[in-house]
Amino acid sequence: MTDHRTEAAPKKASRRIPPLVWIVLALLVGWLVVALMQRQGSDRTPQGGAHPAQAEGTSIMPAAPAQGDAPATPAGTVNGPAQPPAQ
Repeated sequence: MTDHRTEAAPKKASRRIPPLVWIVLALLVGWLVVALMQRQGSDRTPQGGAHPAQAEGTSIMPAAPAQGDAPATPAGTVNGPAQPPAQ
């Protein structure tokens, strides 16, 4: 008896990337683009123009009484990350 098996070419292993990976990758790229646009230091006007971002105003922190083991906090001004240094 003769064996007439046809040898098929071996299939190349395909690496399919699941759609969820592409979605997560697109979200990360979009988030990075938005983050880079926001740190440019300018604000967009409704008309499409740009002007320099203004520094934040001084914040006043109210005094807090001591509670339990936590000490009392005195009142005073607080500088945020975009505020000029206290004088």
